Amino acid sequence: MNNLRYIAARLAFDKVDAQEIRNTVDALIDAGTYSDEFLVIIESNPPTLRDILTPFQTYLERIGVRIPDKETAVWQIIYHHVSMIVAGAIKPLDGLKRLIADIYWDYDFHKPTKKYLGDSHGIEHLIGWYWGHDDMLERPTEVSCNGKCGEEGLRELDKEIVKSSKEWMNNFANKAIEAIGGPRPPQPHG
Repeated sequence: MNNLRYIAARLAFDKVDAQEIRNTVDALIDAGTYSDEFLVIIESNPPTLRDILTPFQTYLERIGVRIPDKETAVWQIIYHHVSMIVAGAIKPLDGLKRLIADIYWDYDFHKPTKKYLGDSHGIEHLIGWYWGHDDMLERPTEVSCNGKCGEEGLRELDKEIVKSSKEWMNNFANKAIEAIGGPRPPQPHG
């Protein structure tokens, strides 16, 4: 169900393609879930959004998973990725890259910014680590993290991403849950 809420939040940003919906439905069927809406989806070959988006949205609505507005979706997506990083369910940099791909380019963080881009949602440090990674790759002997360069610096960067993610969970998880407006999902330990 949490994966479906994450997909619904990404639908708010038009970040879900037909193949991902098809793969999700295939996984649901494999897990023993069935719905009449799935027939249209599995019969669409190749799957196209025009054919399968409406039945998938109907299925989500029927099971109580709504597609949120962008304001709610951004909190939901941040919570999803940050909690995955903190739980160790994904490599820190991979989780950060997915977070950036899901919302950074499609949500206007400039308007609510107080001092640093993303500070309105507590992700300013994560955004910084994301761009810092690029700098470390472009100039591996010049750019460091905690005084370390190259592979050792990248390992330090992962530690900083986890540290910033934990800080986000401590400082912003409740705000995210409030924005999402649902029962609080289980929090990762760590």
